[in-house]
Formats: sequence, C-alpha cells, structure tokens
Amino acid sequence: MNHVLFVNKSSSDVLPFLPFAEHKGIKVSTAYSIQEALALTQPNNDIDVVISDLHLPDGNALELLSKRAKEEDIISTTSTSYYFIAEKSDKEDKELVKHAKTLGAQGFLHKPLTIRSLEKILTSDKPILKSVKEMPDHHIEYHFANFVGKSEAMQKLYRVIQRVAPTSASVFVIGKSGTGKELIAQAIHQHSARHTKPYLPINCAAIAPDLICSALFGHEKGSFTGAVQSHVGYFEQASGGTLFLDEITETSLDFQVKLLRLLETGVVIPVGGRRQVHVDVRIIASTNRCPKLAVKKGLLREDLYYRLNVFPIHVPVLNDREGDIALLAKHFLALNNQTEGKYVQFTKAALDMIQNHHYAGNVRELKNLIHRAFILADGYIDVDHIQAYAIHDQNDMKSALQLPSNLSLKEAADRYVQHVYQQCCFDKKLTAQTLEVSDQILNSYLGFAAE
Repeated sequence: MNHVLFVNKSSSDVLPFLPFAEHKGIKVSTAYSIQEALALTQPNNDIDVVISDLHLPDGNALELLSKRAKEEDIISTTSTSYYFIAEKSDKEDKELVKHAKTLGAQGFLHKPLTIRSLEKILTSDKPILKSVKEMPDHHIEYHFANFVGKSEAMQKLYRVIQRVAPTSASVFVIGKSGTGKELIAQAIHQHSARHTKPYLPINCAAIAPDLICSALFGHEKGSFTGAVQSHVGYFEQASGGTLFLDEITETSLDFQVKLLRLLETGVVIPVGGRRQVHVDVRIIASTNRCPKLAVKKGLLREDLYYRLNVFPIHVPVLNDREGDIALLAKHFLALNNQTEGKYVQFTKAALDMIQNHHYAGNVRELKNLIHRAFILADGYIDVDHIQAYAIHDQNDMKSALQLPSNLSLKEAADRYVQHVYQQCCFDKKLTAQTLEVSDQILNSYLGFAAE
C-alpha cells in the first residue's frame, strides 16, 4: 500500500487529505515532532512520501533530511521523497527552502494545503504513488474554499463559483437557511480580483428598517435624533471590494428603491447630506425565499430583482448532497476533537442514524447536532447521543408515506406506525415520542405487525 507521512504541528492540516486518501487507497501516518518522524522513517518502514511543516516543536524539519543523510546516506539510497510546507511571506522560510534543496528535498508546498497541490506532487514526473491517477481537469477536491463536499451537486457549485468569481457580475445566491449562502459569497470574493480589498457581510434582516439606509449609505452628524457623529456607510467602507447583502427580501421597498439607484449610478449620498460619494462595490445578495414569489408578494421590487439577478446561484439542500452528510459529520467531529484536544469517534450505528436524518436546518443543523453529541460522548458518539437531540420532522414523515385507499383503518395504522418506527431508526423510545403514544400502545402495534 502506498504510504504518506504528514509531519505537522496541528492535525487540522491533515484533515483535508483524509477523504482523498481513503478514496485512493493511500495509507496516511502522522507525526508531530522530528523525533516521531525519524522513528517512522526508519529504512525498514514503507514510507513513500514525507510532507512536513518547516517548523516543528523540537526544531526545524530540515533535521529530518540532515540527520538521516549523516547517519545512513538516506538521500541517495532511499526511495522516500521529502516535501516541506513553507510560508510564502516568511523570510526565514525562504532561507530554509534554499537550504532544503541542497539537502535533497524534492519540492515545497504553501499553506493552505489543497488536495490539488498534494496530488500534483504525488503524480509528478517521478510518480511516487502509482495508484493515484491524475484527476480530470473538471475535478475539484472535496474541500473548496470553506466548503466540504464531494457530491455532484457540490462539484457543480464549485465550478460555478470558479466561473463567476473572476468577473464583475452581481450574484444572487438563493438557498434555504443553513445551506451556506455566506460561504459562497466569501468564496467568490476570495477567488476574485478584489480579494485584497474589503469584504463586508451584512445581515439585512438584523438591521431595523429605519436604520438600514444610515447603516449602508452612511449619515451626517445631526441628520436625525441620535446621530451624534457622522457615520461612513458600509458601501463606502467596502469600496473596491465586495458587499454581501444577506436576506435582501427582508428589507423595505423604500430602501430597495434607494439601493437600486445606487447600483445604477455607483453614487452614495449619506443620509442628511449632499455630498456624493462614488463607490466601486461588487454586490452579492442572498435570500432564503423564492425570488419570483417574493416579487409577486411585493417583498422584492421587480426592477431590483433583475438588477441583482445577473448571475443566480441555487444552493443545494443537505439532503440532496449524496454522500456529503457522513463526510461533513466526520469533518465537524474532527474540528471538535482538535478544539478540545480529544479523540472522539462515531459508532457505525450513530453514523448511520446521522445519515438517515432529515436536516431541515441543513449544514447548520448537522454541525450543531455533532457538537451536542460530542459534548455528551465519552470516547464514542453512539445512537443515544444522536437521538437525544435529533429533531424529526413529523410532517415530513407523514407525507412521505403513501397508503392504498383499500386498506382498513387498522391496517393503515399498522403500516403508519411501522413507517415512523423505521424513520426513527427502529428506536422505540423515539418512535413513541414522535407518535405521542405510550410505550404500551406502541408495543401493541409493533407486536401486531410482527405476527
């Protein structure tokens, strides 16, 4: 089996590689110091590649090469390849990189690590891991910007972001609560020519209607009661960069008129003032509503809708992201482990229950569910830790069951109870709570069906 050793100060640098490694059949080992790494890279071990931070708790990682070179002439006799992770802007790292080359280092990586950068060194002109085939050009790794996801729905989303980010087009992000609309805005900004300029996320729903114009456009001192000093609005603050207007459909129509005017002219006039401020801001707006329905209901001006909707992006809900629930669950658990310095794992039953749950709150709900279970767990997250807090949508359960019209009432009730029992992952206590019946009544239905 091909074998990669990561030598890092923190386990978080290894996390993005683990799903890729599992998929490709690569064995991954980790070390957190020079001494641990030297022990793992003895000649009788099967390490093919060492990828190490330049700086480790017990020294700089070039000792991995220099010590082995002195002791066993390891550079000329081993097939192990060494790569080091350097900080682009660190002068000390630049000097260490030069020295590493003289010791025989094969190459260098820069943080943050990506699957793409890792795969390039593993499929270089001297193929180190022959089982790792070159990814097609359209493939994007499981981790993209701040997203985690390998489903086709997410791969499409990544490609869309990469297409629109370098342009100057306004983007309208449409998706349910908890799907990651703000992450999309962040990713677009990070991959755009404006990435060195300000990025300001504004939750429009959290600003009082009578204050939103002042907040976004600014105001002059004394322009209204309480305006004890002038305020530079968010548009002016974000000039040259990106402004994310979250939940735009929750704003007043009066504000929308002024916003439309600003978008058309690029000119801001602070509340209570006369001076015109020219701004250059890229707008990314979002809503958790259907925009066309919001227009029909009078919640969103039609002319503003068309001005914002230059490039719409529809965010997939979590339950439509096949294969991503387990991946995200493991990712969130790894983050909790890292933060708290623990090593909690899932039991298979718990992970199955997590994957079978319907997430009305999408990724946010899953993240909170894992965090709560992590707090309750002692070594392993089991079914009890999940079902104690997993909220089952009873309406979804009811609507998902289709019953023939020729069933008797008793037969229909039996089938319905069995259906809910299955939705609750065959947990009697949770089934009884969902159906709001006693354990005795539930047992009578389950016993009747079993006979």
